[in-house]
Amino acid sequence: MDWQEYYQFNSDGTFTKHRDYQGETYEATGTFLSTNQNGDTYFELDFNTDSPIIGSCDGPGMEVLWLKSSDQLINTWQNCDGPGMEYARVK
Repeated sequence: MDWQEYYQFNSDGTFTKHRDYQGETYEATGTFLSTNQNGDTYFELDFNTDSPIIGSCDGPGMEVLWLKSSDQLINTWQNCDGPGMEYARVK
C-alpha cells in the first residue's frame, strides 16, 4: 500500500483513524458500536465528518470492520472492490 494506517478505539465509544501518506498524517474521528451478526463481531464506525481516508461500501461517513480474532480486524471495503486491509492489534 502507498499508505499506512491504524485505528485508536477509546473506552467512551469514540475512535480516531490515522493514515500516514507521503509524509503527511491524516485523521478522522467518530463513534463506534460493536455488533454481533451470525456469531461474528463487527465494529460499525460512524465518522463525524466526510474524509478521503474513509474506505467503505456502507455509505458516506461509515466503515465496518470485522473482528476476525482478538488481535485482528478486517475491513469490509474489499466487498465492493476496495482494497482488503488487515489490522493487527498493538497493545
